[in-house]
Amino acid sequence: MSAIFLKRFLQRPFQVASRYEGREFVWRKTDLEWETDFYNLFFTAPRQTVTDEARSWLAASGLFEHVLDFSSHVDATHVLEGHIVHLYGDARGDDAKAVIEVQFFLVDDRPTPSAVAFGKSYAEEVAIPKDSPEELVKGWNEGLGRILGKLEEDLRGIVGR
Repeated sequence: MSAIFLKRFLQRPFQVASRYEGREFVWRKTDLEWETDFYNLFFTAPRQTVTDEARSWLAASGLFEHVLDFSSHVDATHVLEGHIVHLYGDARGDDAKAVIEVQFFLVDDRPTPSAVAFGKSYAEEVAIPKDSPEELVKGWNEGLGRILGKLEEDLRGIVGR
């Protein structure tokens, strides 16, 4: 694949699967039983939290001259779209896990119509010592860090800098 120069890179707010779009933590208890934890909540909605973390990570990566947020009025050459596919604690069996999966699409916004320049899903399951909210958040943070590291590596392979 030829290199792409991303001078102005815009990140849209990520979408999230409906099962995980609330602020409550979600636990998978059995193969068929899911439970929301109304006592333990995200401070902000998961879509905004993950969007903000990805924007910060990519801005710090040095891959792009500018990483803009969706409220910017500057025309971007490329847009990153994200969809949070899974975001839950897996409490099945003896080994609890934090599960996170995010699908990304890098869209070249210059041609008409827009074209997908890159697309990939990244999934991480992080073992946690117990099925507690604190450990779940630590696991999600570790999983998201791994995902963003892999995304950066893949984008570095296609971005000309």
